[in-house]
Amino acid sequence: MNRRLLPAGVIAAAALLIPTLASAPASALAPAAPAAPTAVPADASSLQPLARCQMPTPPDVDFSEGYSLGREAMPATGTGRITTLYVDFPDAPGDDAALAGYEDALDGGQQSVSELSEGKLQLDRTADEAWAEMPYPTAHYGIGTDDELSDELLADAVAATDAVVDFSQTDAIWLVFESSAVTGDVRSHAMNDATVTADGRTLNRAVLFSTADLGPTAELSPAWVVAHENGHTLGLADLYFNDTSAGDASRGTGPFDLMGYLDDDGSRELLAWNQWRLGWLADDAVSCLRPGKTTTLELGAVEDSATAGVALIRLSASTVLAVESRRSVGIDAASTAAEGALVYRIDASVPSGDGPVEVQFADGAAPQVRDAATISAAPLQPGDTYTDESGVTVTVDSADAAGDTITVDTNALVHTDTKRTIAYYQTSRVDNNVNNPYISPLPLTTEHTGTDYVILAAIKLKPEKVILNDHTPDDPYYTPVWADLAAMQQQGVRVIGMIGGDQNPSWQTLSTDFDVQYGRLKELIVKHHLDGIDLDVETPTAIEVVELVIDSLRNDFGPTFLITLSPVARGMEGEIDGLSQLDYDQLYEDRGEDIDWFNLQTYCGWGEPTEEYFSKVIAYQAGVGGAPASKLVMGVLSNPINCPGGNGWIGLRPLLEEVDDLAAKHADFGGVATWEYYNSDPGGTSAPWRLNGLLTDAMNGILPPDPGPEPTPVPGAGSSTLAATGSGYDPGPVALLALLALALGAGSFGAITRRRRARG
Repeated sequence: MNRRLLPAGVIAAAALLIPTLASAPASALAPAAPAAPTAVPADASSLQPLARCQMPTPPDVDFSEGYSLGREAMPATGTGRITTLYVDFPDAPGDDAALAGYEDALDGGQQSVSELSEGKLQLDRTADEAWAEMPYPTAHYGIGTDDELSDELLADAVAATDAVVDFSQTDAIWLVFESSAVTGDVRSHAMNDATVTADGRTLNRAVLFSTADLGPTAELSPAWVVAHENGHTLGLADLYFNDTSAGDASRGTGPFDLMGYLDDDGSRELLAWNQWRLGWLADDAVSCLRPGKTTTLELGAVEDSATAGVALIRLSASTVLAVESRRSVGIDAASTAAEGALVYRIDASVPSGDGPVEVQFADGAAPQVRDAATISAAPLQPGDTYTDESGVTVTVDSADAAGDTITVDTNALVHTDTKRTIAYYQTSRVDNNVNNPYISPLPLTTEHTGTDYVILAAIKLKPEKVILNDHTPDDPYYTPVWADLAAMQQQGVRVIGMIGGDQNPSWQTLSTDFDVQYGRLKELIVKHHLDGIDLDVETPTAIEVVELVIDSLRNDFGPTFLITLSPVARGMEGEIDGLSQLDYDQLYEDRGEDIDWFNLQTYCGWGEPTEEYFSKVIAYQAGVGGAPASKLVMGVLSNPINCPGGNGWIGLRPLLEEVDDLAAKHADFGGVATWEYYNSDPGGTSAPWRLNGLLTDAMNGILPPDPGPEPTPVPGAGSSTLAATGSGYDPGPVALLALLALALGAGSFGAITRRRRARG
């Protein structure tokens, strides 16, 4: 056969722009208002940085819907250089006469891509418009089976054409294969992970088009099939379901988005989320809404980029809720889907073809069966409200031909809990000796202590690796720890990891090598499913570094991820923290909304665990610092040996009375955190959970009977205080009598002369 290299050229963008609203069919909604909608909320304080809504792309998820399109994706703006190859097989020769038709189909897809991007992406395509015969018959390549050898087919195609085709500038290959002999599923498909090399270039991106999808008998519009597959080259996921055993393939997004189910009368326009990721929707069209706000904003239809707008609400590390306006105009002029405010959830953790995006319905309107027909009616109309499982609500206030006015309430995303009971858990075996009995945190749950949070200490970011106390986090030493913490999470306890502390290198390594060290921290959080991070800064550290950590955590893990700090208490009453040198007033002014609470260390000379002292801190913060009482947790010593000389230990009974007084005086008191769990009085190492139960009761106005003066602790003689049982609930008169009957406990808290275990 005679081979020739034919340039298809760069299609002129000006001739391919989407039709304007003026030339489009009128909307079925009310007449257009005089002023076009914008994407800017009336109250700019309702916005947060766009990075807060740019959820990361998990590296192990195929074609994730995370904000980043993946390092192998072809750039979606500028010029993409496409090389087209045609291949046939010994058992399925190609038809020369059909080549012109296939070229027309590819040209149509090329034009569709330019239309979708409004000229932001132009494809410069060259074609080797002649059939290259492959060395093996069709069946060898397994086309249409689970054992398809796409890499081998691509490699053979490149090898067969390399003598006449220059691949040195190729960004992606469009490989058209003769599919007449294929007996299985002959769908076209894309890959971005090929490893074929030619002319000094690695050709990792390719789309394999079957002639069945490009010919005159194609089931779907060939041009849109081409545009869809090119979407994968750009990093976009399949929004339909590959598995139809649990429902219709279109049950995710129905007819919305080119990457979904390609019905002839469906909406071709990409979801605004995907347009933004590609760089086809400007940043100023995107509103990333702040948690804890009620925001009214106008959204122009996504089909018109001049006025388009989208509202995004970050729900979690991997999930974003989006609201956009849909109209049957421009590229969607032929769509029969309903107009209105389209609400959808995006989950970056769900792979392509498994439903990473799900369109939502107004309250009470969800159909029994989700398919293209029912989802076509999903857009909300004026008066409709959607309530997300997170508690976020979206209400459509009004609509016109150009877009929708909506009100979004994100108050449910803000943590408003008070009177928290928290345990710092660092020592899992006395003296950190593997031969000593394991001290489990699980009784904090099973004994009903009312503990809400466990803070696992202490993560150390060393220059060469991550350490948890004295071992790597994955050392078998911690196997029971991770198992018990996971079990507690199943019961509703949230587990936070503490980074920093005494003699901890983390803040130095973060200051000098942030990307590497933060990356290690992020990996630890993901692997062990931590619910938050406690920042314990006890070495001089620039405030910019702390703020960078806060920003990175919030960007990566979303609004429900817990970020706490554990300053010395005096650093929260107007003094510069003597350990970290941080100005916490300035830090709260800069990042207060991203800090869930502070665990104030009132021991070791850094404060006083009393109502009088802590009320002064609360008053200072109310007047100057800015942190409400609900964000101020009193960190208390759990045993006198946990600080040199017992500094900060006031005795169990006085501590419970001070906590009772604090909670009574301040209804929004943030709670109590114990340092540390393993030897907490009154139970000592045999029952350390008791203290948290007593503190929970004290914050609810329940105190055990006063046993009289406490004895002086004697090394090895047992607990230093009343061996009472904390419950987390009202013990009632019978339980109170039982508490009174308990004698001084015999549980040992270890030798009092033992060297203090450093915090962190």
